[in-house]
Amino acid sequence: MWVDSTVQRRKVIDGAIEVAAYLRKNEDLKIDQVLKVISMCLLSLFSFSAPLIRWPESEFKTLTAIWLRAYKNVWNVGRSTAACILTLPRERAGFQVKLRLVTLFDSMLGNFERCHQFDDGLRQMMELAYQEVLTHNACSSLMELQKEAGLLSWNKAGENEFTFACHLANKLDIEVQWDPFNEYTISTSR
Repeated sequence: MWVDSTVQRRKVIDGAIEVAAYLRKNEDLKIDQVLKVISMCLLSLFSFSAPLIRWPESEFKTLTAIWLRAYKNVWNVGRSTAACILTLPRERAGFQVKLRLVTLFDSMLGNFERCHQFDDGLRQMMELAYQEVLTHNACSSLMELQKEAGLLSWNKAGENEFTFACHLANKLDIEVQWDPFNEYTISTSR
């Protein structure tokens, strides 16, 4: 179900560059205004197409660097400042920003839920992809697939949406329990 779209990835990266450049030029904006620009532009721009197109690791790293630069512009910190200060929780003196990996994972789960919502061709395609990935990896559930997907490289995991979502969950150190074609339940835990 992936749509191969080099053009769409380029649009997202160019849009992210444009947002980061805008924030750099407009240093007189208040922090809450800048964060609003990021949430309305960067997050939306990426999450709109994120679950539909495959992101090769190299292009995702490029997007990550731009994303981090935009956030560093918010707080006027230098380029050499460690990125971990942006992601740490506030209780540990961090800025606790929502980075692109979490956004990608959230977008993928949202897309799965929307595809599952109606009994139509999209749901049937999703069900086929789901059964195929479980059979191919000799897994009986997404929990088992998540363990297997954690061993795969980014690009190998990206060959199937379910494998990729499980790979992301593994990278984020969360467990996703969802059986989409039996009883509709979804839950995540750390």
